Amino acid sequence: MRDSLPDKRLESFHQMRQRMLDETSRFIEWGLKNPEKVQWIPKHPVGRGAFSERVKAAFWTILARQGEEE
Repeated sequence: MRDSLPDKRLESFHQMRQRMLDETSRFIEWGLKNPEKVQWIPKHPVGRGAFSERVKAAFWTILARQGEEE
C-alpha cells in the first residue's frame, strides 16, 4: 500500500490540488451512495442562536462512541 501512495514531496501544486479534489470527489460519491454510514453534523443558520444542550450532548455522545469503536 505504501508504494502506491504518491511521493508528496515531488508533487507540484497543481498535482496536489488535483489529488485532493479527486479524493474529495470519491468521498462525496461514497457518502451519497452510503448515507447511513455518514456522520450527521448538526447545523443551523449562522447568527441565529445556538444549539440546545440536548443536541450538543447527543452530537458529542455519538462522536465519543465512534472513537471507542475504532
